[in-house]
Order: sequence, then C-alpha cells, then structure tokens
Amino acid sequence: MRAHNPLLVLLMLKKVLMLCFFVVLAGCVSSNPAFHNYRLIADSELNVVTEADKLPSSVGVFPVSVAGWLDKRQVIWSDGGVNIHSSTLDRWGEPLPELMTRAMAENLQKASGTEVWISPGPWLRKHRPEMVAKIEVQSISIAGGQLNLMAGWTLEDIEGQTVAHRQAVYNKPFTGTEPDSGYVETLSQVWGLVATDIVRTLAMKQ
Repeated sequence: MRAHNPLLVLLMLKKVLMLCFFVVLAGCVSSNPAFHNYRLIADSELNVVTEADKLPSSVGVFPVSVAGWLDKRQVIWSDGGVNIHSSTLDRWGEPLPELMTRAMAENLQKASGTEVWISPGPWLRKHRPEMVAKIEVQSISIAGGQLNLMAGWTLEDIEGQTVAHRQAVYNKPFTGTEPDSGYVETLSQVWGLVATDIVRTLAMKQ
C-alpha cells in the first residue's frame, strides 16, 4: 500500500476547510436581511405660531429623556395597553434621546421664528437661556388608527424656577401597524405638535 504524503494530506484538508468556511459565510450573508436606520427630522408642516416679540430672546432644550423601555436601538412601541412591540430590522441611527433633543430644537426654531435663539443643553450657568424646556417622553403607541406620544414637560426660567408644566398625549393619524418610513415621518410630525404647544405656552408666559 502506498503511503500518503503528510504534506499533501495537510494541504487537501486545508482546502476543504476553506471551502466549508466560504460556504458557511455565503449562507450567513444571504440569510442576513438589511437593517433600516432612521432619524427624526423637524416637522415639515410646522410654521411660526406666534410673534417673536411675545417670546423670550433665548430658549433652551434640556436633553430629552425617554422611558427606559423606549430607549433602545431598535424601534419600539406599545399597542396602547400592556403589550410592547419591537422591530428587529428597524433601528434608530443614533440614541433616541439625542435624536429627539435635536429634532425638538429644530422644531422650536421653526415654531418661534429666526429672531429667537434656540439651543440644546446643557449649558454653563452664565450661558443658560432665558427659558428652558425639559421634556420626558413617557410612551409611544400605535392604537385606534393613530400614533400617540405621551409626554410631560416643564418650562423653567433663567433661575431654574418652574413657570409652566403640562402632561398630554399628542397624536396624528397613522394606519400602519409596524414602523417604517411613514411611521418615522408621522412621529416627527407628532413631535412638532409638542413644540407648538411649548411655544404657545411660552408666549403666554411673557
């Protein structure tokens, strides 16, 4: 019986292992679906809601806080009851609190006009705006043909004293059942409703 060359056997085994590796890798790539990454944007339908002379010269947005169950990479929502749903393929491009803070600053700018200085916080005390909005997003749900956002917010003056506070549910029609680009656009519009409410309250407090 002819003896096998150990080096030749080793080379053949290496080729077989490499072939198996590429087969497995190709299977993983073909079975791995594409993720969809989203960001919130300023509400495209938002307009100036009051005259600039009725507003403070500067308004700040403290970093938005969201409920722990919402603060995930994937898009999460509830059905309005005890059930929470998540989408494995639909994700936020950045942490949700950061996206919401930036979008709120843009919304407040659109709703108050260019003469009011809007800035996201935190700030050094000497740079603190005249009024600061602190917002907590408590839930986001799809129910009753609407996208609902429950939020509580307060307005503080330059000394940190609360001058107004409110808790409300803001909503827009949404007929879908799962997140997609339409969901994100609708959520951006609902977030614009919160900004409108804040600016109108600011105008009444001046």
